[in-house]
Amino acid sequence: MDTQFMGFDERDHLRARLLGEKRHTELSLQELREAGEVLYQNPDDIGLYGLSPHELKEKECKILGRTAVECKIDGQCRFISEKLPAVLRNNYTEFDKLSIILLRRIPCSLLRG
Repeated sequence: MDTQFMGFDERDHLRARLLGEKRHTELSLQELREAGEVLYQNPDDIGLYGLSPHELKEKECKILGRTAVECKIDGQCRFISEKLPAVLRNNYTEFDKLSIILLRRIPCSLLRG
């Protein structure tokens, strides 16, 4: 079956694998970097707490498949943390509101600092 025709792409297949067979499995450094490359177009953009995949492995952090899918790049997190307080106070511009709603659609390359 041609999955490209059905609208599936490499990201969809990786997400399915990480949330399926790899859900409770510790990912290797190579698998973390693959997730960064496929999901964010940069193998080092997937990380936690500002740590790159290499740094996570050096500190012996165990990242499961389901966690890798939930990671966001630092630029996205920074953007949300700057905008969210105003939204919660109902003191936001329409741009802020729209930005948060559409954040997941912004290309990662635009969010890198």
